[in-house]
Amino acid sequence: MDDGSLMDPVSYIKYDKASNENRTPWTIEIGQTVRMTDQKHRLMQAIQEAGYEKPTDAWRANRRTLDISQDLIISNTNGNRPISRKTAEKYARVFGHSPGWYLYGDKGEAATTIGASQPAAPDMVSQLAEVFADLVKAPPETQSRALKLLRKTVYGQVASRSREMSTKQSS
Repeated sequence: MDDGSLMDPVSYIKYDKASNENRTPWTIEIGQTVRMTDQKHRLMQAIQEAGYEKPTDAWRANRRTLDISQDLIISNTNGNRPISRKTAEKYARVFGHSPGWYLYGDKGEAATTIGASQPAAPDMVSQLAEVFADLVKAPPETQSRALKLLRKTVYGQVASRSREMSTKQSS
């Protein structure tokens, strides 16, 4: 008798590999998301490197600095939800590594922890001091242009506009 014929006691198609009633061998191969398991493993590794056993322990200890819900960190570590760019930046700030490492496994420079900044090289500090000493002696127009350029470089385009607006309002 052929599979699926009317006389066959089993009316469904039989597969070579074993499968349960809800899954066929094909859905097992298609259903797995490799990208998500990589993210969840990297996040769990970072949490354990930070000295926490569970994601909930890490969340409780860093609740204010993470500024995310407990459900989100659990969903990220379970792999039920992908890690967003903003969340990766928060994880990088609290647990170390770079945001790219959480998202893609990039081996980049480790993110600095909150409040810690990279110290400037002594040579760079002396060069900046020399330029600022000369800038103090420059005409006001040059000082104004240099200040605008510095603000754009250090704070970015949007932040420099908001700073200019706040100084105009206060004067």
